[in-house]
Amino acid sequence: MKSPWLNKEENKDDNENSDTESETSNQTDLSDVGLWSLNVHESKYNQALWYLMMEKFEDALNIFKTMINNGPEKYSKSMFLIRGLIYQQLGESHKSKLDFNKAFDEDHENAVRYFDEKQNVTINPFPISNRLWMNFPSVKIIIDRK
Repeated sequence: MKSPWLNKEENKDDNENSDTESETSNQTDLSDVGLWSLNVHESKYNQALWYLMMEKFEDALNIFKTMINNGPEKYSKSMFLIRGLIYQQLGESHKSKLDFNKAFDEDHENAVRYFDEKQNVTINPFPISNRLWMNFPSVKIIIDRK
């Protein structure tokens, strides 16, 4: 199915990929080589962070669930801690514990720093070297410990 916004001349590769199909593809991900690209995964991650800042935990949770279940493992492995904190915030302690255990397996350094050393952590699932936006300030999001 072709995107309704592109005519045949603009769709230079003449494939049948629509914008929806590109959302499930990793072909636009050029982060490994340091190139800035329209990366659906980063966009969704930023949307989830916005939901967290607005305390819309269910909306953020839905995005993190999708990213963990369907996104590239190289990104999702650092998201278990965040999803576990959201589950904790929503009172779903069994699910939060499962994610915290997964965080120790997948993102051990941050899990140890957060749980054992009681320090704040910075989670950057996407490589930031040579990125245009790396010059902008970071946003601090605090999810209260329960």
